[in-house]
Amino acid sequence: MRAKFEENSIEMVNIAPAPSRPLDLGTAIDQMRVTQDKKDSGMAQRRGLLIILSSPSGAGKSTLSRRLGEWDRSIRFSVSATTRPPRAGEREGQDYFFRSREEFEAMIAADEMLEHAEVFGNFYGSPRAPVFDAIEAGHDVLF
Repeated sequence: MRAKFEENSIEMVNIAPAPSRPLDLGTAIDQMRVTQDKKDSGMAQRRGLLIILSSPSGAGKSTLSRRLGEWDRSIRFSVSATTRPPRAGEREGQDYFFRSREEFEAMIAADEMLEHAEVFGNFYGSPRAPVFDAIEAGHDVLF
């Protein structure tokens, strides 16, 4: 399956474990990097991968994300934008990009969001620029 983002084609890879073996995400990411490195062998620098971690609530996404970050310090984490107010201890640009409803709607109109949704009266979404900047700099980005 492939998805087209602007002029760049990003290969979408589904990493599902075979029923007879456990999923080793670190090995799977290394294998994707080798595949990407082979494709990019004529380039000066490898492009980063877009990695989407998806599972039901409570399945351990945050724990796995944290462990991946410890395993590979070069992985970048996608930071979402939201129109909800910050909670105690949340930091701008690290936990979320906090925007007014008007700012968020302007970002949507300017095609600055990879995806967005309205949930319980607040917008949430992924700003395009930080993701593409990291990928072009050779960093893998985890959603």
